[in-house]
Amino acid sequence: TKTKEERRGERGEEGEERRKQNPKKVDVRSLQAIIANYLDKPAEAERELIRAIEECDEALRARMQLVRHYVAQKRASDALACCLTACAQHAEVAEPWLYLSSLNIRNGQYKAAAQCVRQGLETAVGQWERRDLTIQLALVELSYLDRDEGIGLLEALAAQDDQEVRARLLLLNMQKIQQDPDRAETLIEELRTAEGDSGLYWRLHQASLWLESERWRSRQMDITERLKHC
Repeated sequence: TKTKEERRGERGEEGEERRKQNPKKVDVRSLQAIIANYLDKPAEAERELIRAIEECDEALRARMQLVRHYVAQKRASDALACCLTACAQHAEVAEPWLYLSSLNIRNGQYKAAAQCVRQGLETAVGQWERRDLTIQLALVELSYLDRDEGIGLLEALAAQDDQEVRARLLLLNMQKIQQDPDRAETLIEELRTAEGDSGLYWRLHQASLWLESERWRSRQMDITERLKHC
């Protein structure tokens, strides 16, 4: 029976052979880095990822894996520097800006977390990239800075897209919205349009809104009807 170390060695040899056969594929380098970390060789994992950034076709994937590697190794300054480089090199993509924001939050730099997302919104290309950044900015504002600003961002995002579900869900979870039944009812109707009549979330929020009302007893049958389809 082969020892654990022997099996690990075989995995490493197999990975090296795949790397030689596919030198431009980031997946192979990524696997090599994962194996190196599994073997408790973080320096080797770092070298593999740096080589992937320099030599492979999908540099962003390798660079973001390197950022996560630095975070796991508790090398905060290296993680931040690597992520900043990713933002500069791939400014049109949301991922590095989102991760940079999370790093700033981890470091207690909440204004910086919001500012970097705003920078990303200036350079991001594509509806979904901008949507993800807008939601992140709203969450930073809601959690750490200006709650009203966060609500405004989510309302603007919802107004732009009848099918936007997450922004409406976040709004419906806000106490300020819950205390305004008319506003909440409008959002629930919009959520119903986005989800369709068979949707889950609008039913849960409609039932919750009715339960919180003074006339909840007269709504018991309606509440039951909404919830039995969930």
